[in-house]
Amino acid sequence: MTAAPTVLQEWFHTQPLRLLEGCLRLHWQQVGHTIRLLEVDPELGRAISDHDRLDQAIGSITGTYERFDSGASRELTLALEEARLGALVLDGFMVNEVTIAGRTTADLVGPEDLIRTGSSAPDASMLPRSECWTALTSVRLATFDDTFTQGASAWPEIVAALLERATRRGARLVVGQAIRTLPSIDVRLLAFLWHLAAHWGVVLPRGVVIEAPVSHERLGRLIGSRRPTVTASVGRLRSAGLVEQRGDGSWLVLGSLFAEPGKSDDHHVLSGLEEMLVPAALGVRRRGAGDLPARSRATAAREVSERLEDLRRMLSANQTTHEQQFNLMRTKAAEVRSASLALSDELRRTREARAERTAVANRATERAARAADRAERAAERGREAGHDAGDAEPATANGLADTEPNHRMSD
Repeated sequence: MTAAPTVLQEWFHTQPLRLLEGCLRLHWQQVGHTIRLLEVDPELGRAISDHDRLDQAIGSITGTYERFDSGASRELTLALEEARLGALVLDGFMVNEVTIAGRTTADLVGPEDLIRTGSSAPDASMLPRSECWTALTSVRLATFDDTFTQGASAWPEIVAALLERATRRGARLVVGQAIRTLPSIDVRLLAFLWHLAAHWGVVLPRGVVIEAPVSHERLGRLIGSRRPTVTASVGRLRSAGLVEQRGDGSWLVLGSLFAEPGKSDDHHVLSGLEEMLVPAALGVRRRGAGDLPARSRATAAREVSERLEDLRRMLSANQTTHEQQFNLMRTKAAEVRSASLALSDELRRTREARAERTAVANRATERAARAADRAERAAERGREAGHDAGDAEPATANGLADTEPNHRMSD
């Protein structure tokens, strides 16, 4: 009587998960489509020297294209389990996390990595464990099936290139395991970041960027440590000017992979790291071996301090120069302001003089007009007086003519 509820409970717990897995598998079977593998990853065909064979290989070798957004986990794990012959990462970063007895370790997978996981890869381990894949960025995969096997069988160069990538990933895992055994967490973290930068780094003037947004917790799983320890180590390395985490979560390791002659300001980082990895610098003594000459972390820190002191002196000198330039600009501004005031006064005096000249000219014009008016009136009075005199002369002549006959008659 007690077994029935247990069976029912197990059925009700497992059946929805199976239905969900089936729906997800059907979804990814529908959205996946066939691509020409050599068109999206031309490096696979670099060993094919014959152009005709390369053209045939481009048309014949295909894979199934899958795309996953950042943060995808369940659907990514299911898609990798469905890939019987494995998958090739075209671009993007994802992390594989395996938990055994409550402890989780991780492996970072990126572009050009060939992976085979889940039910597609037989495992002889009898340890109970859980495995999870998570996309750290937008990820594009090319999964392989029987069609790929049939197409690639005629081009062994393609198969050799894929085997080379699988071998390269295996070698990277071995180096990562060796880094996890380093006793110093600072050296371990710095060495692991440079290890990733050597594979996926983008070189910038300041250093090398690892575009995978790895959190402190996942970084601890990658190097076999805890998140608080990693956070403290990141703080020390950042204070020393060795690493930075950018706003998008990616990592910047400062310095250069290759030292250039005559440019040693930022190139002591990698050489200092090499000497940090010397057993004597890590506090590891080998029987029968003397101390190897190497700079310790204190030496590297001292060099960083000297570099910071040089930068402070440079900033102080620049500040003095800027203050002098500011004072000079302020003096020039005062001179320009004085010249502007003098020019304004000169313009004001010029306007006043012009207005005065204009007033004088206007008064002279008015006086000339009044004089002309007076002259015109005088002339008019003169003409009127002359007209009156002309009228008086005929009248006088007529009077004399009238009086002359009367005198004759009286005589």
